[in-house]
Amino acid sequence: MKSSFENSSRYETGAKPGEDLFAGGNFPFEGKRVVALTFSHYPYDPRPRRAAEALAKQGAIVEVICLRETAAEASRENVAGVNITRVPLNRRRGGKL
Repeated sequence: MKSSFENSSRYETGAKPGEDLFAGGNFPFEGKRVVALTFSHYPYDPRPRRAAEALAKQGAIVEVICLRETAAEASRENVAGVNITRVPLNRRRGGKL
């Protein structure tokens, strides 16, 4: 019986343990579309930025929908291969009081 690790995509692609999965242009996300919706300001929040840029480097078409910090910020732009759409909403924290 194979473990869940052995059933992972690493073995489906034919790569051996310790071998680079993306050597030779093997990009598992090439042509795939990804959207990330974040209630923060992109690219200032590093967590979604790193994830989006990593997916874009692997060939995915990445769209990030985030908050627009100021009116001077572009509502749409492309940064490091990531398509960004900014929504003019204010980020608020707190309760009803």
